[in-house]
Amino acid sequence: GWRLLQRRNHVADPYRLKPGSLLRIPFDRIPVVPATAQVVFARDATTGGKPLQTGTKLAEDAQIDTGDKGAVTLAFD
Repeated sequence: GWRLLQRRNHVADPYRLKPGSLLRIPFDRIPVVPATAQVVFARDATTGGKPLQTGTKLAEDAQIDTGDKGAVTLAFD
């Protein structure tokens, strides 16, 4: 919890942190949440060999292929 971070960062008073202070957070304390994206616009694009359509949700490991004049706009969650 926060007390571990306080100890590891040698913070005497957590209520008096200065703006711009550097805090080190161990990787094992950062939650891993899979990222997703939603297709906002697609022209001449495929994913998994299927045409990419507006509104499609993509996982972080999705591969998008576009033609020479293809384009894709994504909104990340």
